[in-house]
Amino acid sequence: MLRSRSPDMVRQEIYGYLLSHRALSALICKAATEAGIDLDRVKFKRTVRIVRRQAVDPAAFPPEHRDCILAKVMADITRKKNLNPRRRHRTFPRVVKRARQLLPGQETERHRHAACYSLRGLLVRNLEHLTAARFAKIMDILGGSRDGQEILAAWIGKEKLRDALSLRARITGSASPERAVRDRLFRFYD
Repeated sequence: MLRSRSPDMVRQEIYGYLLSHRALSALICKAATEAGIDLDRVKFKRTVRIVRRQAVDPAAFPPEHRDCILAKVMADITRKKNLNPRRRHRTFPRVVKRARQLLPGQETERHRHAACYSLRGLLVRNLEHLTAARFAKIMDILGGSRDGQEILAAWIGKEKLRDALSLRARITGSASPERAVRDRLFRFYD
């Protein structure tokens, strides 16, 4: 939390935090390099606490004892209890995995339904709005598998329901409201 109230002082305080972070990062780098430790193992928060404990009283930090105190702080930073645990090295480097190749005749569940899903745009259309080629495509793709035959049967049932609704409207002389037909088809699809 920033304590300053004026914009200039806020800017100065932010620069102070950035400089402190930079100084602590440099201290961590120097301590880890001299101790032969990976930089990722040094805990930043723990380093902040160690430095704060040493710099509580400016009188306890005289310039002539600078090197001694700095060596003590660096030794404390690289102490085992202040380090993250070692990471296990990878046995193999990271690579992008290739897709598994299927043998001829082998298919997964996803591949089986992919053809049916590609027809979704055609199946939501009515029979009278399909060209002969598109109707043949539906029949060819869906007629070849058991799942496809079930979808084809449902689509044919939908078309027969539409025919029955329009026939009822022609016989009774009162056309079913388009909204009612749409609602019935929506319930049928659910």
